[in-house]
Amino acid sequence: MQAARTRGEGATSTLPKAFAGPLPPSTELIGAPPRAPKRKHRIVLSDPETAVAYRRVCQRPPEPAVDRTLIIHREAEEIAEDRVHDAVNEWISGTRPGRVLAQGESLDVLRGLRSPRYLWIGLKWALYRDPDLPAPDLRTLSLGLDATGKWRSERDILCDTNLVSPLEALQVSKPAMGRRDEQETLRLNLYKAQITGVREVVVFIYIRQGLRGGYSIEENLTSGAATVYDKFGNRYRDLAVVDLQPPFRSGVTCVEVLRLKNNGHTWVATAALNECSGDIRAQLDRFKPAEPNQLIDDQEQQTRSLCILKSKQNLWVTVSWMPMGPAGEWLKMDIVLACMDSSGRVIKYIVVNNSAFSVGRCWTEGPFKHVEIDLQRLQIPNLHSVSVFALLDEKSRAYPMGMKDIWDFNVQLAHRETADDVQELCTYYLPQHLMAETCVEVVKLIKGPNGTWTTFEAIGDGSIGGLDLLKSALREGTWLAEEEPSPVAKVRRPISLHVSHMTSCCVGVGWTCGGGLAMDLDLVVLGLGADGWLPSPRDLVYSKNPWNKHKTVWMKKLSEDGAGDGDDEVVVLQLWDIRIAVKQMLFMVMTRDRTRSLSSLTDCYIRMWDPDSGKAKNIFRHNVDLEQCDDVRAIEFGTITRSEGPANTEWVFQPAARPAVAASYDQIVTKYTKRQLSRGMWHPLPDGISQMRVSLGWDHHTTVHGIVDLDLLAFGLGKNNVLLSEDYCISRLNLRSANGSIEHLGDSVDGSDQDDDETIAINVSDVPQECAQIVFAVVIHDAVKRKQIFNQVPAMYLRVYRGFKEFFRVNLDDRDVGRFNTLEVGGMVQNDGKWAFKAKQLGSKQGHSGLYAQYGGQRSDLTWNK
Repeated sequence: MQAARTRGEGATSTLPKAFAGPLPPSTELIGAPPRAPKRKHRIVLSDPETAVAYRRVCQRPPEPAVDRTLIIHREAEEIAEDRVHDAVNEWISGTRPGRVLAQGESLDVLRGLRSPRYLWIGLKWALYRDPDLPAPDLRTLSLGLDATGKWRSERDILCDTNLVSPLEALQVSKPAMGRRDEQETLRLNLYKAQITGVREVVVFIYIRQGLRGGYSIEENLTSGAATVYDKFGNRYRDLAVVDLQPPFRSGVTCVEVLRLKNNGHTWVATAALNECSGDIRAQLDRFKPAEPNQLIDDQEQQTRSLCILKSKQNLWVTVSWMPMGPAGEWLKMDIVLACMDSSGRVIKYIVVNNSAFSVGRCWTEGPFKHVEIDLQRLQIPNLHSVSVFALLDEKSRAYPMGMKDIWDFNVQLAHRETADDVQELCTYYLPQHLMAETCVEVVKLIKGPNGTWTTFEAIGDGSIGGLDLLKSALREGTWLAEEEPSPVAKVRRPISLHVSHMTSCCVGVGWTCGGGLAMDLDLVVLGLGADGWLPSPRDLVYSKNPWNKHKTVWMKKLSEDGAGDGDDEVVVLQLWDIRIAVKQMLFMVMTRDRTRSLSSLTDCYIRMWDPDSGKAKNIFRHNVDLEQCDDVRAIEFGTITRSEGPANTEWVFQPAARPAVAASYDQIVTKYTKRQLSRGMWHPLPDGISQMRVSLGWDHHTTVHGIVDLDLLAFGLGKNNVLLSEDYCISRLNLRSANGSIEHLGDSVDGSDQDDDETIAINVSDVPQECAQIVFAVVIHDAVKRKQIFNQVPAMYLRVYRGFKEFFRVNLDDRDVGRFNTLEVGGMVQNDGKWAFKAKQLGSKQGHSGLYAQYGGQRSDLTWNK
């Protein structure tokens, strides 16, 4: 008995010192005297089977004893920990209180914070309840708005039935994640908000069915507050506070409490405190997006068709655009008028391709081209309507040019009495969803029964092709017709995929082998840059490279014989997270056997679907016409292209099933990869070359510990692999060599430049004869402190060029160097006056000072920190 009490007392004394207050009820039993053991009863079983079963149960090993003392200790520690957190949070709120905002007052809530991932919004309120009436139902509603101040889909409206926006950019948090005294907690993921295009958050509180039930904010809300705060672990720091205090306007059932807005580089909280008239549905209509392809006339009436007054006879249509491509090339575009009768049959085509044509004129004004059409000159018998088409010429239709490369395309309708008396009726801008299309029907003008022009209709849709395809489609009545996926030779309309509705997509291929012989197909995905090249060899995803560098595109399913049911190979694309350097994704299917074509199959299909939808509905399905594939070993069946909007979050899918030019992996690498050197490869430089440049580029990226900053270095070495002199260590600390033959053109600290970030210029003719080689290296600045390695650097490259001619690139995306922070890329080697470049790709962790010492640097006063 005494021993038991001693154990109990010892257990009690081991409670943590931070614990204070009454113990849980079970704790008081630790030091109590043990109960007397229960008396064992003898059990006699007459049934033999029951006796055997009973003995088996009795022979089971006993369950391990639960250390009740340990459980009590844990409960006590949790209670003590909660009290410590509450005390620390109370101290934080006392020393650094959040700023209370008056109505209309704003505050930069990110100032002073170190790269936060989230912003938290806590809501709490107190209600007055009439004992004779049911309790009022006070609820919250939050909207995620884009840059135009509109919500794009119903998933951007957070309420009781929808707790999370697309990609969890904004979500109603679980009770355990926020403060204990909050009735509602919202969490804003700053990174995902940037990806999905959420630029503003609006928070409402409202009484559900308040007008019908006779409730109001004035009578039922006694107090409330909305707090924007930063949360780190169990610690909270208030940033901005918006108080809801009476008096309120009579009859109000909805209040706009708070707005959080991204102004480009930070988030600003504003105390709205707008007492809204009407119910919550009226507030949703305020932020509802407008319908696409709408015309706006002078009276700001939004319609798709604009009726023109009969008295206005002198009508002119002016088409304007800037034909400058992304690389500075001059794109040629023709304006075509298709004149039709009442049955839709084309009577006449008018191609506007010179400065003088029968129904108007063309001219150039600065960077803009203009085509002016006088509708009164269209004196054609049986004319009922005119469709205006924009077509890129055959040269401009070469991949990857399309309507996305035409800037500021608009059509203006005007009434002109004289040259000086011009009344603009409306202006229509080409919609932004047009990407790869090369033939677009822009607008359509329709005549009335009395022969005057009465209707101006916006179309804004098209396809890929030229004038011959347009004439054929109009003749057959298939222009812009909705139809099932067609054989290899035909093309469908583009399909727009929005990240707000679709965060990822899947592409699958299925096939059935014929003749009893197994056949292996490969699904291939190429992530291409804006120039049509692979930014990295690892952006070519297929069976031997099942995922790209950042694992945003990966093979989910592989097959070697097509013997399975349904899709045999599947690739997943995480659209929202694909890095910004990849502008388009090209899909291919090809055979592994070079001696067999696709005609050896009995069935083959390709499809795309949304994995997030419940029914996995097909976005696109193409049944390959195998009869047309006698000599075809590979098919390109479509591309998805990233839009050029401010958020770069919209993807447009363009089906274009056609035989692929590249039918093997060697041909793919040759066609879509610039000349790239891997480890150990040599590339001779042109004889007699006098000047050249070596440039380093990478995408702007920030890790948890800071911005990724790369430094490009060059070392002029003699035959003994030692620096010719201290001046031949070229870096941001020493920008020029002794004779100026090697020069660093400036340091970049964040990789934010659009193209090359750091460049070293070399005047080859002035390099001394004793310089045997020039070694180039890339180092992550302050890598040890920031805990950064090359695997964290997106789209890193080094290229060698002269003027606009690029000789080659060095592959910096090697898996073997990803874990290092220092890379010796390669060097220019001189032999009998001729130069050649050798790729080394030697990774290490020695940093600037280690490289400098490796090549014989002697100065000890160099400071590599910025």
